[in-house]
Amino acid sequence: MGFSGIFPGGRTLADFWRNIERGVDASQPVPSGRWVLDPHTISSSGPIAPDHVYTDRGCFIEEFQLDPTGFNLAAGWATSRPPPSCPP
Repeated sequence: MGFSGIFPGGRTLADFWRNIERGVDASQPVPSGRWVLDPHTISSSGPIAPDHVYTDRGCFIEEFQLDPTGFNLAAGWATSRPPPSCPP
C-alpha cells in the first residue's frame, strides 16, 4: 500500500508529518492574485455573513499543476483559467 498527496508547507509526505510533529501552522495570508476579489473586501468578522469569507488565510499548494484529464476537462479549458476560477 502506498500514500501520496500534495501538502501545504512541505513537498513530501515526510515534510508533512514533520510539520505535524513540530506543530507547524502551514496557513498563510492569501497570496496576491490567488483570489479574483480582494480578501479584505470580502472578509467578515463572523462566520454567517452571506457572500463573505471568515478568514483571509489558507493552506495553499505551491507549484500545483492541475491534471485536467482526471476531471474530464479539456486541457485548454483548465490551463486558460487562473486558479481562483477553476472548479474546487
